[in-house]
Amino acid sequence: MDMASMAVLQVSSSTDHAWRHQAVCLDEDPELFFPEGESERYQRQIEAALEVCATCPVSQECLDYALEADQRTGIWGGTTAEQRRRIRLGAGRATSVRRPRPVVAAAPGARVPAGRDHLAVPDLERAAV
Repeated sequence: MDMASMAVLQVSSSTDHAWRHQAVCLDEDPELFFPEGESERYQRQIEAALEVCATCPVSQECLDYALEADQRTGIWGGTTAEQRRRIRLGAGRATSVRRPRPVVAAAPGARVPAGRDHLAVPDLERAAV
């Protein structure tokens, strides 16, 4: 494990990391969770780490921590660095996406101009989505 990874694992006095005491990975070799890459060569190591995460009762807390700390290496909360990168990218897009226009249901029997059938929503529950 490199020094940067060790530093991230340090418990800060200002942040509650009590969940770590319940982590299944405490009984594992830390090197398991820090493969040198995500290529085919490291797939067995990655799969073994992910199997450990799959049994962990605090994997969600671990993932939340990794995202908050912008942890860019290793396996955290059952995710690889690439999976967390995609999560971060998706979260960034979600905040910048325009709000959808409200959908109004067409009155029963109303004519909808050709090409505008997406505006005719016969049931109001679907219109609210």
